[in-house]
This record gives sequence, C-alpha cells and structure tokens, in this order.
Amino acid sequence: PRLFLNTTIAYTGYLSSISNHSYDKYTSFNSIVESTVDSDYHSKIRDYSALADFDFHIAPKHQAKFGASICQHVFRPDVQTLKYKENYYDQKIDTTQKISPNKITSQEINFYVEDDFPICSALQANVGVHLSTYIVEEKTYFSAQPRISLSCIPHQDWRLKAGFSMMEQYVHMLSSSSLVMPTDLWVPVTKRIEPMKAFHYSVGAYYTGFKGWELTSELYYKKSKNLLEYKDGMSAMGSVTNWQDKVEMGEGDSYGIELMAQRTVGKLNGW
Repeated sequence: PRLFLNTTIAYTGYLSSISNHSYDKYTSFNSIVESTVDSDYHSKIRDYSALADFDFHIAPKHQAKFGASICQHVFRPDVQTLKYKENYYDQKIDTTQKISPNKITSQEINFYVEDDFPICSALQANVGVHLSTYIVEEKTYFSAQPRISLSCIPHQDWRLKAGFSMMEQYVHMLSSSSLVMPTDLWVPVTKRIEPMKAFHYSVGAYYTGFKGWELTSELYYKKSKNLLEYKDGMSAMGSVTNWQDKVEMGEGDSYGIELMAQRTVGKLNGW
C-alpha cells in the first residue's frame, strides 16, 4: 500500500529537414540553357527507452523516490544531399552528391534515488543522487550527480528555499546564428565530444502575508562546462566537413532573478 510503481516503455522519433530548390534559365549563343539545383539537409534521431519509477511513502511526511531507465539512441546528424541538373546545347549534366556520416548508436543507463524528509518542524530537506552511464563508440562516460534542496518556514507568512544540483547531458544542441532558418541540430556525445555539465545554485523567498496573494522571488546561478557551438565561419550547411570538425567547446555562465505575484483566491485569480 505504501509502494507505487510507474513503468514506461517509449519510442521517440525526431527529424529536422531543410530543402532548397533553385531554377535558372537563360540564353547563351542563341541556345537556351536550363539548370536546377536541389539541396536537402536533415538530422534524425530515434530513441528506444524503458523507465521504472518507484514512490515509497515511509511516513506521512517522509517520502522516498527511486528508479532506473535505459535508452538506446540512434543519431543520423548532418546528412546533406545536392542534386545538379543542366541542359546546355545537346549536353545534359545530372549529378548527385550525398554526404552522410555513419550513424552513431549509443546506450544510456540511469539510476536515481531521492529522499524527502523533515529535519525539524520548520525545516524540510530533499536529498538525492542521479547515477548515469553513457556508452558510445567503445567509450564509457560515468557521472554521479547530487541534488539537494532545503525549505525553511521561519514564520507562518514566510518560506525560504535553497538548492544545488549537478547535471550532465549527453545530447548537445547546435544553433547557427549566421542563418535565419531553423537550423538547430541535435548531436550526440562521442569519443571526441564530451558531455555537457552544469552546476546550478538557487535561493528563493515566498511571502503569503497579503490575504489571497503569494509573492515569490528567486535568484539563480548556473555554471556550464563543455558547451558546444560552431567555430567562427562554420555553419550546419554549405560545407562538406563532418560536423565534429565544425565545432568547439567552451564554458558559460547564466544568472538571474525571477519575480512572481500570484492571486490565489476570489472569482478572478492568476499570476
């Protein structure tokens, strides 16, 4: 009665494609010349996954969660096809060029456990760890990602929160700022491309002293490593180079403040 299991088996497919067609017709030496160019660029991902999530109610105010998942990713990023046709005098030119890097197959195995429990009457804690293994191209990445959050109620109208989490991601998103088209490309971690890591810190305050209102303020800071982006002058399209040769890795910082006012009672409410 105190243990609940949720099992999920899933298939996910993703395809991003950009096509271009150009046609030109002109006269040269009293002859009509016609030429067409068709280009196609696409990226494809297929995921097969199974997840098992457990909820264990130890006591009315004490709850634990744990679970495991396994996923197989199949990536076909950066596939480019170029077709060129031309009718010039009595000659016909018909060529097709296709750049298709080998598909990348990888396996991801995850296990997590977290415990939500009261330290005292005014302090609640949630502590957990996420263990992850990623296998690709005969290389194995392993990470232990801790997460902790604390919630304190110093006064009936106030709630204070603080949290820290470390995260690791095995899929990168590449965006091209040089093109005004949807050229976001999802690419996998490989032997050359390392996983992205992030360290996230946050503190927040919640006030309910005004009847029917809840005011929220939260500060956050995130430090990221192994961020992926195109090298200067490189983009998704227009180059025969493999996508791994077009990119470079770096670090990044994100920080900010979030403010919210929410009306919780009455005929008209919102935030």
